[in-house]
Amino acid sequence: FSSGKSIESILMGALVDQGLLDITQPVSTYWPEFVGEGKDAMTVADVMRHEAGLANFDTAIDVDDLLPENIKTNRLGSIIEKQEQHFRSPEKGRREYHAMTRGWIVNEVFRRVDPAGRTIGEYLAEEISGPLNADVVVGLNEEQLQRVSKITPLGIGRHILASFRPKALGRRVLHNVMQLMTRLLKILLPLRKGSSMRTPPVREMRGISFFNDDRMRRGETPSANTHASARGLARIGAMMAAGGSLDSINCLST
Repeated sequence: FSSGKSIESILMGALVDQGLLDITQPVSTYWPEFVGEGKDAMTVADVMRHEAGLANFDTAIDVDDLLPENIKTNRLGSIIEKQEQHFRSPEKGRREYHAMTRGWIVNEVFRRVDPAGRTIGEYLAEEISGPLNADVVVGLNEEQLQRVSKITPLGIGRHILASFRPKALGRRVLHNVMQLMTRLLKILLPLRKGSSMRTPPVREMRGISFFNDDRMRRGETPSANTHASARGLARIGAMMAAGGSLDSINCLST
């Protein structure tokens, strides 16, 4: 899921490194239609910091809008252009976790800045994960769909039950029951007031199992639907730890 946010951040950094993008500039510098409804002064950095006021959209999108060919015809972009900002609690700050939407917004900026007009998924495959032989993909093709593992959520009941076991006796979840409940309350209470509960991000999405739908897997949701092996992510991590270059493949020069 959110390991994809690191990938999209690296790729946006690659555009900065090439002198193509300045994250201190308004989004509208690169996407002129991204204006109105409070968005005019919003910078690329605001989006990357989860301070865009777009943690959720007023309109649930169609899953087919996420296919690269449809992204390039601005089907998703046209929805984002009309979206009004919403801040959960402006007096406490503008930051609200853009779980899925950050990747959609960033992808629209990315394809407009990349000289070849590529989406994040296309750039990743052609410039980074392909040459680096790293199993990291945004938007699966037919062959990759045959390899993907199904998401099987651990039910909350099983999670809570497992949390009662002391760590010394082999507890297999990180937190004990009190720690777990404290963390859940910290997440759930703000969400009751947050904008992210107003409408599902994708029209047919009713739960986490929707990520197993092949239509969702084919689409590009870089922030929450990147598919990867642990070794693939580790190779990109090793590239970053080595200063942006690994096995003669360069992502960043600084």
